[in-house]
Amino acid sequence: MFVWKTRRQHPWLSVISAHPGDFLTAFKRLTILVTLLFNNMTVVILLLDQDLKLPLASPEFSRVILTTFLAFPIPFIISWILQRAPPLYFYIDLSEDFPLYGFLPLILAIVSDADTAVKDQKIIDEYELEKKNNLIKEHEARRRKSQRQHLQQRHRMLEEVLSMPAHVV
Repeated sequence: MFVWKTRRQHPWLSVISAHPGDFLTAFKRLTILVTLLFNNMTVVILLLDQDLKLPLASPEFSRVILTTFLAFPIPFIISWILQRAPPLYFYIDLSEDFPLYGFLPLILAIVSDADTAVKDQKIIDEYELEKKNNLIKEHEARRRKSQRQHLQQRHRMLEEVLSMPAHVV
């Protein structure tokens, strides 16, 4: 669990260790962090020569507090703009005949500390194989339909030729 949380939520390490199917790619994470740094630097430069005094705080600490409040929402807004829907292989299909006690293994798997990268790759491979098989089936169905239409067209033409009087042929 610690490894997964670090890969997903650590601001700097998640840039290089993010999961391949993650919503925020490494480029998007780096964009958010650089924007956060730039935003903080801009606010600090704006407040550099200001005389700020908050109750029970030194002027330097007052700048830190004000910088934090002014720069805080920017990375969340950018991450909200850059988000996308999760890939289909991350969805869990819970049909109506799924028993309630079936949630126990799911909860234990989520809570456990085991790294499931191999299992994730297996699910991805199964999804890709199913997708490929469906595409092949669709292609075969289209090919058969096209052949059937071609044969029907040839059959109609043959009927037209046979129904013509003998002197026209």
